[in-house]
Amino acid sequence: MTQKKPSAALLTRRGLLIFALIWQAAWMVTDVSLWPSRQSNAIESILILLTWVTWLFTLVALFTSRRANDYPRYLSSIVRINIVALGLSAISLSLLSIDPTVNDWIISASIFNLVAGVAGVSIRNPEQWFWVFGLVITEFLIFIAFGFSFAEEMQFSSVVLYPLYALAIGVAAASAQKGLVNGADRAELAQRLAVDREVQVQLAHESERQTAATQARVHETVLNTLTAIARGGLPNTSAMEKQVTARCSEAALVLRDVLEPLPEHFSVTETGLFGAISDVITEMGNRGISVSLEGDTGLEIPRKCEAAIVASVREALNNVMRHSQSSHVIIRVAATNSHNYRVSIEDNGKGFVNGPSLMNNPIPAESEDRRIGYGWSTILGTDLQSSGARAWVEPSPIKGSIVHIEYVRRRNWISRFFQRSSTPTIGLVFPILASWMSFSAINIAVAWNEYSLPVINVFTFALMIAFSVVAVWFSRSGSLPWWMIVVGVVVAFVTYEGEKLARGTAVGGTWSEWSSEAIAAMFLVLAAASTWWAWIAVGWAWMLIQANFPQELIAPGFTLIMLGGILGLVLRRSQRAMDASLVNAARDGVNVSMARYQSQSRMERFVQLDATEAIRLLEGIAMGLLNWRDPEVRYQCAVQEMYVRNIVISGAAASGPIARGVAELARNQRAVVEVIESEPSLCGQSESLVLEFLREIFNHMTESDRARFSMVQDSNQIHLQLVCQLVHDPFSWIHSIEHESGSIEIDHDAPGIYTLMWHRVIDSELDGQRFQESLMRGR
Repeated sequence: MTQKKPSAALLTRRGLLIFALIWQAAWMVTDVSLWPSRQSNAIESILILLTWVTWLFTLVALFTSRRANDYPRYLSSIVRINIVALGLSAISLSLLSIDPTVNDWIISASIFNLVAGVAGVSIRNPEQWFWVFGLVITEFLIFIAFGFSFAEEMQFSSVVLYPLYALAIGVAAASAQKGLVNGADRAELAQRLAVDREVQVQLAHESERQTAATQARVHETVLNTLTAIARGGLPNTSAMEKQVTARCSEAALVLRDVLEPLPEHFSVTETGLFGAISDVITEMGNRGISVSLEGDTGLEIPRKCEAAIVASVREALNNVMRHSQSSHVIIRVAATNSHNYRVSIEDNGKGFVNGPSLMNNPIPAESEDRRIGYGWSTILGTDLQSSGARAWVEPSPIKGSIVHIEYVRRRNWISRFFQRSSTPTIGLVFPILASWMSFSAINIAVAWNEYSLPVINVFTFALMIAFSVVAVWFSRSGSLPWWMIVVGVVVAFVTYEGEKLARGTAVGGTWSEWSSEAIAAMFLVLAAASTWWAWIAVGWAWMLIQANFPQELIAPGFTLIMLGGILGLVLRRSQRAMDASLVNAARDGVNVSMARYQSQSRMERFVQLDATEAIRLLEGIAMGLLNWRDPEVRYQCAVQEMYVRNIVISGAAASGPIARGVAELARNQRAVVEVIESEPSLCGQSESLVLEFLREIFNHMTESDRARFSMVQDSNQIHLQLVCQLVHDPFSWIHSIEHESGSIEIDHDAPGIYTLMWHRVIDSELDGQRFQESLMRGR
């Protein structure tokens, strides 16, 4: 049983948990004061060690559940235990810091900051808000107690801003998780709707492709054979006798293949090239040609050129069946990915007579002055070249020839540096920038007196706000564009230098460097929500701003920015995995639909085609039971040729019941009538009137007569037109159906050519009954 693909939201949550694990490890490794061996007592060491143990269990649980279809409960429980251990460590360090001989409250504040962020990004909402606010309130109460007990150590700004610092981290992390997961849910819903549409489009394309392929086969074999016999003039030689017999046998096989159900072993789902040419392979097997398949023939063909490649392969195989006199064919598929795809068809036949002119050169496109049809130069030339693919021929090393059909998409590596994802990133950008800009505003207000020129901070902060607004605006429609990296670096330098200018000669306090935290948050957003090289640019910019290399490499600010790059990588991989899972879901949906579609008979695709008589006629000629030179047989071929053309080639199958009715009437009355145009929107009564009128006309047509039929309907008026080639005067019999049947006009266009026009106003069902009675009287 095929395993269900993980949902987009689940993939996003796992990506965020990976980010939380790396964040926690980086924070605790780079800050040596958080190591178990650096604590002042055994309780603190045990609690810090417990955080590492639960961190390791979380990592193991994450990897062991990566193939599950849901977020496992035990993983959520381990995450909560890890956060509880971190929270207890922070509380323990804070309470033990009340001892005047120990000063661990700064360490506890660092752990509070860490655990608030980990809780926000790891625990599923809305429970995450309970953890974030609970931890912040706990820290706030403890630090208020510090402020009363140790006023000389804990200033008012620290009592207020340390908990707000943790709150900003927790709110940013929790909001980002909620925004990303909800965005993934919306994206998955939208993409699954797109999958449903894609299934329908694929089915429509498959139907069109199968119809076109069947039309091509019928045109090339059945119609050409019947037309050649009906026209006469073929030489009376033994070679022609043999050729006509072979062509009739082939045409009968094609018609039977159209009518008969597919073999049972092809009723299952087949994907890729094999699914597209399975019917041709079956036909080759019926003709005694063995087929070997090598390579991944089920690999999906690049969508841009799928139709052209399938048509080219079918054309190449048809040429092998008709002209190569082969007994064995090898089909090889050499495809590395969606950018490179090659099909090679090798046969052991007689090869190409004019092959050397095509060796290793693309098949030439058909010139404009030649009729475009189903030929070699059109399918393997014009059609392939228009889709970016090509075909060429080379001799087989042993015998025969090899036809290569290849598609190579040239990748523009420069565009990768500037490409922008269409997946919205506002769920990440807005909460982080909003939370940190809010904290920065409070920080500036609280530390206002610690600056010589505090007004400058207002201008630089306004610049940060402007950048944040632009970033949020662009994140609504996708990732941040590459030029925002340049703008962000410039804003960061101006902000940092502006804060130094605002500080002047004043002696800065603990919170007089608000710009570093704000720049770190801005660079985190750029590293995670912009193009892939953003983390490199902002990392170097941070090192230049801080001017503290190499010590800054293990500082929390630089670590956080690098974690932003890791978060961006995780999210991009999650997005690709989500897209891949949705593509697989689409392919599965298409394959299921195709399985149902392929299990139907070809008769259901051309349900209005009754080829029984045509098959009997062709098989009779092939077996020598009927003489194809006999005028009666030739006329039967003309009738059947026109009937098949009306149904399969001329579009009568899609033109409604009148067109099909005309084709059936003509065949039953043994009249050669080509359906040019018809109006399918007639009601049932009008249809019966038209068909009864036409039946009378076809009854009077002889074997030498030909006609082209068209019809239009203007409101309740019906206009029929038959351009007839008659050997006798139609005026001699048209009166039998003229009475109360509408106005009839006959134009004598040329000797033996007549245009019969019939106009009828359908007023009521009673009028239709009178028409039926007039027809009966005419008989």
